[in-house]
Amino acid sequence: LAQAAVRKHDTPRLVRLDNLERFVEGTQYEGLPDFWTAIKVPLLERAPAIVDPVADDAIQSFIDLILGEHRFPDFEIKGIDPDALGKLFRRSRFRAAAKQMLAAGLKCGTAATVFGIRAGKPFVDGIPAKWSTPEFDPKTGCVSKLTIRYAYVEEYKEAGEWKARALLFKRVIDATHDTTFLPIPAQLTGDIEEQWTADPAATFAHGHPRCPVIWWPVMAEQSIVGHIDGHAIHETQLDEIFAHDMALSQLARATYFAGDPQIWETGVEVGSNPSPGGRAVTTPASPTGGP
Repeated sequence: LAQAAVRKHDTPRLVRLDNLERFVEGTQYEGLPDFWTAIKVPLLERAPAIVDPVADDAIQSFIDLILGEHRFPDFEIKGIDPDALGKLFRRSRFRAAAKQMLAAGLKCGTAATVFGIRAGKPFVDGIPAKWSTPEFDPKTGCVSKLTIRYAYVEEYKEAGEWKARALLFKRVIDATHDTTFLPIPAQLTGDIEEQWTADPAATFAHGHPRCPVIWWPVMAEQSIVGHIDGHAIHETQLDEIFAHDMALSQLARATYFAGDPQIWETGVEVGSNPSPGGRAVTTPASPTGGP
C-alpha cells in the first residue's frame, strides 16, 4: 500500500524524467518478466538479458570532451584574484559539481543546482529536476522560487515489527528563505492536504541577494509556455536502445542454444550410416505365443 500511495503522487513529468534517467542507469526494464524463465511470455514483452549502457557511455564521452582533463574551461571574475578564485573552486568542489550537473542535465534534460555556504564552506548541491518545480522572474529569467516535493516510503519499527508508510517531502527555496516542511502522510487517493508545517530545525534565512538556484534546461530552445525542461541526450533513441539490448540478448540466447558443436558426417555415400546401429526391433510375446 505504501508503494501504491507513492505512485499515486507521481506526476506525469516526474514519470517522464524518471524514465529517461532509468535508461541511463540501466534500470528501465525493472518489473518486466525474466528473459530466460518467462517462456510463456512473448519475447518482446520480457526484460532483455543484456542491458548495454549506451546512453551512459554517450554522456560520459560528452563530459570528457567538455570538462575532461586539460579541457575544463578557465574562469575569470573581475575584481577577484585568480588564486582566490581557484581556492574557492577547490573548496566548493566546483569541477566535480560541474561534471555531476552536466551528467544530470544530459540524463533527463534538466539540471538544478542550489549554492551557498555550509559550515563556513561554499557548496554546490544538485537537486533532481524530476522533484523540482521552478518559478521564474519575468524580468530577469532567473529562478525566483524552487519547490521540491516528492513522495517516499519510510520504514519504521512498531511493537517489534517492521512497517512501512508513505510520506510527502516538501522544501521551498525563495529569495529570502530555505524552508523544509515536516513530512505529511501521502494519501492513497493521490490527494494532497496542504497542511504543511515548517520544520524549525531545517528552516533559515539564506542571506543571498536572490534565490540561490540555477535552473539549466539542456539544449532548450523556445518552447511552449510552461515547458521547463530541456532535452536528454538519448530521448529520441529509447526504442533503438531497447532493440539493441534485445538483439544482444538474442545473440546470447542463440549462443547458449546453438553454440555447442554439432555432429555431422561428410565424405560418405547417401544413405550410408557408419555409426553403430541400435537394438534390433522386437515384439514382446507371452510364453505361450501371441502378442
